[in-house]
Amino acid sequence: TVQQVLSVFFDSAVTEQWTTLIRISQNRDDSDNFSAGAFFSRFNTRRDALSWQNDFALSQSALLTLGADATHDRIESTVDYSDHDRRNSALFAQWQWSRDALGMEVAARRDHNDQFGDHATGNIALRYNITGDLNATVSAGTAFKAPSFNDLYWPNDTFFVGNANLEPEESETLEVGLRKRMHHGSGAIHLFQTDIDKLIVYEFTTIGTMNNVERARIQGVEMEIVFELATWRASAAVSVLDPRNRDTQNV
Repeated sequence: TVQQVLSVFFDSAVTEQWTTLIRISQNRDDSDNFSAGAFFSRFNTRRDALSWQNDFALSQSALLTLGADATHDRIESTVDYSDHDRRNSALFAQWQWSRDALGMEVAARRDHNDQFGDHATGNIALRYNITGDLNATVSAGTAFKAPSFNDLYWPNDTFFVGNANLEPEESETLEVGLRKRMHHGSGAIHLFQTDIDKLIVYEFTTIGTMNNVERARIQGVEMEIVFELATWRASAAVSVLDPRNRDTQNV
């Protein structure tokens, strides 16, 4: 097996108001499989990615971000799959604004996936400083996640096999939170609920595979505390989750 991640980036201040960031990366997951010392199968996946992000300072209180990214997934295998090459391209925009005790963030993204079509997602978040050390946030957003080639096509190796019938996930999330700054650190608590259509999950019967859960809901609370003293920094976090199949109410 070979697992490798490479990444290089370039960032520059084009003007006093405009900065740009370009990132190129590659992710490889290669596997040559043998049985009783003899070659049995090959399953190699590779993802090349390119992103370009531009930040524009519109004023002291407003920041506009515009960008695009693209990924190219490829699979090489001893098994001949119907899909062995997939591209995803996207445009995105984000506006951030803050003044005095208020803050706002609005973002939108449009993806075109060769295998799963077009998907539009976005989010909005509001922040209010209750006091100088305590602020509250509320946010809502949507997301899209395509199954990986490993999820779809991993060959049967007696422990796991891919599921070529998987569909992409689509989700909606609501979240509220509080963050408190303290003398030697900070603490935060967030409550959230995520509704997911076609949730991709691992299932095991006679062999492990990935399947879609038609309708799922994850409710949870996340808590975090950060402690800083001189050059030392310590943090702790805990998440309590209640994930359920909305059709059967099974966890």
